Amino acid sequence: MAAKNYINIDYSNMDAMRTLIKEMEISYIVPGCNDKSYKVCSELSQDGQFAGLDKPEIVETINNKEKFRAFAKKVGLPVPGVFTTGDEITTWPVIVKPVDAFSGRGMTVVHEPNEELLSSAIELAKQYSGTKTCIIEQFMDGQLYSHSAFWADGAVDMDFIVEEYGTANPFVVDTSYVVQDFPTEVLCEIREKVCLMARELNLVDGLIHTQFIMQGSSFYFIEITRRCPGDMYSRLIESSTGFQYADAYMRGFLNQKIEPKNLYTSRHMCCGTPSPKRKSRFSNP
Repeated sequence: MAAKNYINIDYSNMDAMRTLIKEMEISYIVPGCNDKSYKVCSELSQDGQFAGLDKPEIVETINNKEKFRAFAKKVGLPVPGVFTTGDEITTWPVIVKPVDAFSGRGMTVVHEPNEELLSSAIELAKQYSGTKTCIIEQFMDGQLYSHSAFWADGAVDMDFIVEEYGTANPFVVDTSYVVQDFPTEVLCEIREKVCLMARELNLVDGLIHTQFIMQGSSFYFIEITRRCPGDMYSRLIESSTGFQYADAYMRGFLNQKIEPKNLYTSRHMCCGTPSPKRKSRFSNP
């Protein structure tokens, strides 16, 4: 084993996890790089026992695509249009997704009105959903990006934009790079929307990672998560900028502040309320 203290346990088994936490007198827990891990940690911390974790109902709003789209529409976040089953679909193509799956599982793009293809896409999505539920939304044809932001004291403390591609599977990212010249105006608007989302959901300090589609100068949020992205994402940020991304991610769960790092940065107070004890620092757009 790579880690000498590795414990072979099914972390989705809540009883086993609570027993382990009690026996080992664990004071902090750090979610891994998938939504299930964060959800389990949140449920283990319902009484606020562990730092850096949102409440289970907030986690459900974030991770359930149908609930997140409804929340986004309510507060004014830019997201693709949603069609409920039985509604007349007025914009094609559409994409059918399980509400609670990930990594492109069970997703299908339906390019034109075809009841048979749409029904098949719905059935496939339900097969990959733990709740047998899917969402039908407008398919946004554009460039995929991710925005990784560290939220602290009511403001974005540090953030990064990464351009992403799925060369083998269009729904699974396998190639990406850090963007150093992302349009300043758009980045500022993304930050403002992330701050709005954080305030409305009352998110705890820590990482807010979103994926969005760009169409010209417009953007649409596709996914949001609070756990560390997988596929060596942290190494990409660290190798490209020198910022210790994984360390910053873990600090949120250890009740610690992010360590300052000398990067090529600029200050742009465009969202949130900066801490009176320090100034917000943003990555150079």
